[in-house]
Amino acid sequence: MQAPGVGPWTSDAIDPKRMWLEEWRQAPVQKVIDDARFAYYKKWIDTLTPTASVLIALASAVISLFAVTLAGVALYLQLAGKLH
Repeated sequence: MQAPGVGPWTSDAIDPKRMWLEEWRQAPVQKVIDDARFAYYKKWIDTLTPTASVLIALASAVISLFAVTLAGVALYLQLAGKLH
């Protein structure tokens, strides 16, 4: 029995419904599976990396704005004589 696109298959003499790929074909099929997994995760990484970069840049901008605001308030209080 041959599945389309993959094969040859072997069946068990005791249980003919149980089938598996012959050993000499397992390595190429495992490589195809590994390549497909890599492509799947690479797609997600390629999608999430720019999004994460933008979020990190926005967080950095907010922190910088907070620091500048805090420095401005400290300078005002120092010039007004309320901060010793």
